[in-house]
Parts: sequence; structure tokens; C-alpha cells
Amino acid sequence: MFKLLALSLLFVSALAQNLPDNYPFSVPVGSGSGTGFVTSGEGRITAVRVWELNNNQITGFQLRFDYVWGPIIGRSSNDRVDMTLFDGETIIQVSGKYNPSSFIELVQFMTNRGRFLSAGQPTGLSFNYYPI
Repeated sequence: MFKLLALSLLFVSALAQNLPDNYPFSVPVGSGSGTGFVTSGEGRITAVRVWELNNNQITGFQLRFDYVWGPIIGRSSNDRVDMTLFDGETIIQVSGKYNPSSFIELVQFMTNRGRFLSAGQPTGLSFNYYPI
């Protein structure tokens, strides 16, 4: 299953893509048993995909940089939600809820235009990442 440590690293990477020389750092949440990774791409983030299992646990997600989709982080499943960003729109915050034993239960990507992508259920402990 998709582990929290890996997801927190992706959030930092995703947020840093929209800031030229600022790289935010947030303390990882969860048990720390996940596998770390880095994802990046050429250009700005233009879309986000999130897969969830039974409208509950987040299993994976993917970022699109300009017109090219990056690798799927975690794994895909039948239930998927997508958000395409408008020109000039950026991700300014990623928040959600997690189960301390290992799973992300809810994830929300907020944009500078007040739009958000939300997947999962609001149960568990909260986390919140945003650029400095």
C-alpha cells in the first residue's frame, strides 16, 4: 500500500515545482515505514490525478507537467479523481487525514484560485503542507 512518508515527499516536490528558488520542507507524518521517492518534470504542474480504494484509502496519484504525465506514485485503482489547472493556477496547499498505522484516508489539493481536488474520507489525524 501507499505509505505516508512517500506521500509527504511528493507533496514537498509538487509544491516546490511551482516556486522557482524556494523549497519548502515539512516533517513527514505517519509511521515512517514508506519508501521515499522524488518526482519532477519539465514545466509547471498542470493537472493532478488521485486514486482511492472504495472511496476511502488513497492508493496513488500522478502529476502532469505541462502536457506530459509523470509516473504513477503508488498504484492506480478503479476510483480516480482528476483536476486540470487553468493557466496561471498553481497548487498552494496539500492537506488531508491519515491513519497513524500507514494509510492516507483523505487528500486535498488547493489552488491559488480557491479550487480543490478532494479524495477519500475525513477520518484520522490531520496533515497540512504549504509552500513557504
